[in-house]
Amino acid sequence: MATASQFRSQIREHMKVVGPDGQAIGTVDRIEGERIKLTKSSPGSGGEHRFLELSHVAQVRGDQVHMANDAHGAESADGAHGAQSSHDMRGGDTKNRSM
Repeated sequence: MATASQFRSQIREHMKVVGPDGQAIGTVDRIEGERIKLTKSSPGSGGEHRFLELSHVAQVRGDQVHMANDAHGAESADGAHGAQSSHDMRGGDTKNRSM
């Protein structure tokens, strides 16, 4: 089984990130420390960078990063997590929506 450091060397800018169901989570901007920084244009990002932990990567295959979960632990650039522990980036972030 690959480790986070092995995945770090395999992940490249603009790779697609998908959940365990194959659905798009986002696009890699770059690696920062132990986290994958997603582009601001990634689904459900609200125009902000989001981060995924390298430890949640299941595998890197071709031009895709396959996550072991649906990114419910994703953080915004300011370190805030999704509104719920089951936050799915494809569903969007309710924190920044206007009423």
